[in-house]
Amino acid sequence: LRAVALPASFQVFLLYWLLVFPTQDTDLKAISCFTHGVNFIVMLVDGWLSRQPYLISHGIYFLCYCVIYVVWTIIHAVAKIGNEVNEDYIYASLDWGRNSGKATMYAIAVVIIAGPAVNLFFWWLLHFQRRYIDHLDTPLYPDGGGVEGQGREGTPREMEEGSSVIQGGQAPLPTLDDMQLQMKEGGHKVEDKADHDRSV
Repeated sequence: LRAVALPASFQVFLLYWLLVFPTQDTDLKAISCFTHGVNFIVMLVDGWLSRQPYLISHGIYFLCYCVIYVVWTIIHAVAKIGNEVNEDYIYASLDWGRNSGKATMYAIAVVIIAGPAVNLFFWWLLHFQRRYIDHLDTPLYPDGGGVEGQGREGTPREMEEGSSVIQGGQAPLPTLDDMQLQMKEGGHKVEDKADHDRSV
């Protein structure tokens, strides 16, 4: 969900103040600042302080969000649902009724150019912050200690990727694939024993 919320809040913030607000005749309202700026700041701080992985591949979720939003603006215009002032469009820049060519241009730019660029930017930003500012390449327990005396040692990136190293240079902890293979082999052994008992 955050892989959608963080880039989406930034894109809404950027497009609103660049395309929508300059065309409005109303004065600046507090609600506009909160829904098109403050929410992005909250998401950015959350992403900066947390250790939740942010992968480039997660951009497919954000891309789906962009496509669904564009499709919804078309449905909103065709069905004449209307906004708070009874206009057919949600934002004037996506007015499919009066200026479909301009709306198409903006929609293509958002989905094909802005969406991937925003996702790539936040991947780079969080990757840079965690590697070069928080120094995630240094071990969590330099003295060889571990959580609750387990003797584990490793970097936050290793823990994020699911691979911690046991203290003393021993073999790494088994991965999920290793455990699944062991369970599979154990199942075969049980079946072989059952066949042997039936033959006896």
